[in-house]
Amino acid sequence: AISKTRKELKRTQYDVVHLCSSAQLSLFKDYIVTKMSRRMGTKAVVHFHFGRIPDLAKKQNWEWKMIVKVARKAHRVVVMDMASYQTLQSMGFKNCSYLPNPLSAEIINQVESLRDKINRKENKIVFVGHVIVTKGVCELVKACAEIPNIELHIIGTIDSQMRDTITEFVRDCVQPDWLKIRGCMPHEKVIEEMLSSKIFALPSYTEGFPNVILESMACGCGIVATPVGAIPEMLNIHGDSPCGLVSDVQDVVGLRENICYLVKQSSQARELASRAINRVNTLYAMPKVWNQLKQIWEL
Repeated sequence: AISKTRKELKRTQYDVVHLCSSAQLSLFKDYIVTKMSRRMGTKAVVHFHFGRIPDLAKKQNWEWKMIVKVARKAHRVVVMDMASYQTLQSMGFKNCSYLPNPLSAEIINQVESLRDKINRKENKIVFVGHVIVTKGVCELVKACAEIPNIELHIIGTIDSQMRDTITEFVRDCVQPDWLKIRGCMPHEKVIEEMLSSKIFALPSYTEGFPNVILESMACGCGIVATPVGAIPEMLNIHGDSPCGLVSDVQDVVGLRENICYLVKQSSQARELASRAINRVNTLYAMPKVWNQLKQIWEL
């Protein structure tokens, strides 16, 4: 990939090379390409698609040292969450920009076309994502196991071991058939499931900028999550008009309390959902984010 990039840069004079990075070992590639781009007179923009920068800065490990080397060589560094932006700013990097992920026009159009056609179930909670321990699925099942008269729908890839683990949590529950493990489904169907759910839950241990939060905001779900990655600013948790509720990572009691609150307080749940719809369309729609990206390229 590096040799192909070198040949392409020699063949064509580009204004900008935009690298999307997941960190870890790819940072070595990022460093080589940014250094090569600088030598050839092309701006290099490195877009960090992860939310671990504050933690890495504390650890001062090899990954952090590589991030520093890449950031020094890049013309601009782009991050997805304010915590990462503030960390890099505090370290003296003035070439850093904050840019959220966009919600595609396709999703917005699908939501708008279906919103009035799908009835929302007042007792339905949905999780969407890779069904693994670090997504907080075990805590979510434990939390919901003690809430009467609800349905928890788990949507996403799940292996047999994880399926056995979470079904073991509910083996002694009094209420029957409340946990529904749905597995993978087409994305259009996922949007329909969100539109029919009162609550969307994502109690992850770690996140970057989860697009599934944007989608649940657009669908008008009451959202319960954890304050990791970009989620706090996505939901405006610390602002005057929050769009969801958060509890600490692995806090089953706090998670249960937030879910119960939204189940019981329908007017407050609707208010949070209304704010979420407005926020996602105002800040995260593709045209808005695209204009911000163009401005970064032009700096």
